[in-house]
Amino acid sequence: MNVPLIVAGSLAILGAAIHGAGGEVLVMRQLSPAMLPSSRFGGPRTTKLMIHTTWHLTTIAFLTVGLALLLSGSVLHGDTARGIGLVGAGASTGFAALAVGLGAAYTRSPRFLFRHPGPAVLTVTAALTLLAAAGLFAVSAARRLPVSARSPPAAHMRLIRPSACARVTVTGSPVSVSSQATAQPTRVGSNAAATGG
Repeated sequence: MNVPLIVAGSLAILGAAIHGAGGEVLVMRQLSPAMLPSSRFGGPRTTKLMIHTTWHLTTIAFLTVGLALLLSGSVLHGDTARGIGLVGAGASTGFAALAVGLGAAYTRSPRFLFRHPGPAVLTVTAALTLLAAAGLFAVSAARRLPVSARSPPAAHMRLIRPSACARVTVTGSPVSVSSQATAQPTRVGSNAAATGG
């Protein structure tokens, strides 16, 4: 379980819900075609159609990234979780950079960060995903180390193997059993197969 990814995914899903429902009621329904200009694609109604569609494409993008982050932090494991987490981190960072960058360019004041919760929520989400991505990189690198580098074997560890099996000799009516088994210490990795052991 990756807590930063789960929190980031939950924030992105919450942001998608607010962006979709709140944007529809507070922005799109208040936008009159009479206020909009025509474009090479059509009249004012076409302009509103493009704005409306783009708005909810962004909502779907937030929802998709949020679900991917949530699954990567809770259900998925290994390289799959790492890959999806990195894609989510990249997308979240892009969302935050766009919101903060354009907001600063249009308003030329840091006050826009406090007037609208979007840039702040996107920035926190991006920071959490980057934190989680750094952790995923560290875990992945540790798992790719050779076993000897992770836990070097003790030099004194040895295996004991019998040098000869018990032999049964039949010499007539009574059966005599002579067991001659000795044990010899051998190092791990010795060529036991070559000696017939």
